[in-house]
Amino acid sequence: MKQLLKGILASLAAPLVIVGLLAVLFLLHEAWEFMTLPRSEYIERRIKVELPKGTDKAKVLDFLKSQEFSHGTFQKVTAFEKSMSDYQEQHIKSQIDSIEYDVGGWRWTASWGFWSSYIQVRFYFNKDEKLIDYTFRELLESI
Repeated sequence: MKQLLKGILASLAAPLVIVGLLAVLFLLHEAWEFMTLPRSEYIERRIKVELPKGTDKAKVLDFLKSQEFSHGTFQKVTAFEKSMSDYQEQHIKSQIDSIEYDVGGWRWTASWGFWSSYIQVRFYFNKDEKLIDYTFRELLESI
């Protein structure tokens, strides 16, 4: 009987050790991600410093790429798009007649188990493709 119990415990030990190691690796990954991904405040501060109003399109697109944002294409804005929520923020709405183009992007900033946070940013440009303003949001999403 003791021999049988020892055999059962021995056969359970290896899977439990493997599960324990996987759990430790997962926690280390989460900690590493938390420490290395940029915080939203850092990115917004960089936008304010590096992309003042009047910045040209190329510099904004380079910024999106350098900060690892997934971004759409630089596009002409339609009247329908100007009726959407991004354009209803007061600082954008007050400049809506000057906006001719936009480009937006997003990137993950952190994840905690089933929750992830990400940043969404949209830049607005005039007819000369110069930056007018931007919107910046930090969003949470459950997986």
